Amino acid sequence: MNAYAVIFMENLGIARQNAAWLGSAGAILGALGGILLLAITERPGRVGLPLPRSWACRWSF
Repeated sequence: MNAYAVIFMENLGIARQNAAWLGSAGAILGALGGILLLAITERPGRVGLPLPRSWACRWSF
């Protein structure tokens, strides 16, 4: 998908340089978001994401 994101944005009328910057920023923010989500969900113990019990499986708590 990332390979075609710049082409897709160009077809929407965004300049090639701006589309490349947006694609790069999206990739970097996605990687940082993944690291943050990993840090939150992989904590030891029973505490994970602060979701209501109705959203989670009963055996996860």
